[in-house]
Amino acid sequence: MQSIEPGAVADPFGRCSPKSYAHAVVLSGVLGFVGLQHFYLGRIGEGLVDVGLTIAWIYCFASGLAAWGALFLVCDFAHSLTVTFLLLTGKFRDSQGRIVAYPGQNLTGIHTKNQDMRRPQ
Repeated sequence: MQSIEPGAVADPFGRCSPKSYAHAVVLSGVLGFVGLQHFYLGRIGEGLVDVGLTIAWIYCFASGLAAWGALFLVCDFAHSLTVTFLLLTGKFRDSQGRIVAYPGQNLTGIHTKNQDMRRPQ
């Protein structure tokens, strides 16, 4: 049986991620530009992209390539802002395709890619 973290939404159909909504939002809001929320939610590829963008803009600014640094910084910021918004509205998914639901979110009508809609036993 899979344990559910404190603050997670109980969902007998497996549509909801067992990961904590609060942890994901805080990671995204505070260190979203580095991509820690993606690693926490199991989205390793997207986390590596965020780390790459962060390294790229820091390197570009340190090397005197301000235009490239600004471009990478804007892309990193836009991506982080989008992910944080999706998390806050309960529309972001973990690596298994399950919604990272906010407390009290209505999951009626939400389906995951490998969902079995049979009644839980």
